[in-house]
Amino acid sequence: MIAGELEKICKKANCTFSQTGQCVFNNDALTCPQRLESIADLPIEEIKLGKIVLSAPEEMERFSSSLTLTTNDTQKLTRNRYCKVIGILGVPGTGKTASLVSLYLLLAHSKLEGFQFLDSKSIMAFEEISRGARRWNQGQLPDQLTAHTKLQDERIAGYLHLRLQRSIDNTAMDLLLTDLPGEWTTSLLETNRVDRLEFLKAADRIWLTLNAEELSVLKKRQQVVHRASLVIKRIVEYLGGKMPDVTIVVTHSDKTASVVEHLSTLQTLAKGFNITVREIASFSDNEGKPAGFGIKELVEDLLNTTEFTNSEFWPSQPSMPDDRHILKFIIKNN
Repeated sequence: MIAGELEKICKKANCTFSQTGQCVFNNDALTCPQRLESIADLPIEEIKLGKIVLSAPEEMERFSSSLTLTTNDTQKLTRNRYCKVIGILGVPGTGKTASLVSLYLLLAHSKLEGFQFLDSKSIMAFEEISRGARRWNQGQLPDQLTAHTKLQDERIAGYLHLRLQRSIDNTAMDLLLTDLPGEWTTSLLETNRVDRLEFLKAADRIWLTLNAEELSVLKKRQQVVHRASLVIKRIVEYLGGKMPDVTIVVTHSDKTASVVEHLSTLQTLAKGFNITVREIASFSDNEGKPAGFGIKELVEDLLNTTEFTNSEFWPSQPSMPDDRHILKFIIKNN
């Protein structure tokens, strides 16, 4: 019973029945002449102190006011279903956010072949980062399709959520993709700052974006490959060898010929994990490689994620001759 109705149980203004459950005139609560008619049909048990008449409202799922999801927000999702976490790294200007926008727009227009959009807990974040791609200048692509990524907390990764369904077998897949400023990768390169990369410990895949236009220029290629190898080595060192698979995502591939052959040295760094190379074109006016080129293959590749765990629940250790240990036993059902 809500506050305010408790005061209307009795005609007497100074009645304390709602607080004490006892009539000040020692009258029976069901037959008291001062009792209001509006509650005459209520059982006495529901009138007494502490009894709730109205049921509590159903709690709705709530997320933070930030556009991207925080770590706490993602925990609400992972409690109910398995989500693939993709950590996306790359220096500024390599097209990290553009690839996410391209993926979202393809799904929004039902143009991601083999997949259907089911849901997103960060739909407003996708709308915000894709706003530039919706603006056109007399039929020409704008100079900058996506805004520079900024996080409310510069120490915590922001996540974008997508729930997809594969058409061939109706398999549903939840993706949590990080949308990080390129400066995070730059600081990893220049100062080996890894304190903000703890989210990689839970990653199922790492996407490392490289710009095909830079790789196609001989004077820039060696530096780009060297810096990419340094990123991989530092992540391997940080994760203690428990590495998820890595995909080298070559963006702006519509601007150049294939540059995959120049990245073979990066694939030799894979020890205990896989490194694959995928060329994409998030936005394009090249008919041979239209907008969204390679995005489908990038998503399909996530279904081939190597299974691994970063920590053992109960690690096994070899027993020493003088050690005491519990004998194994089997409980048989009768």
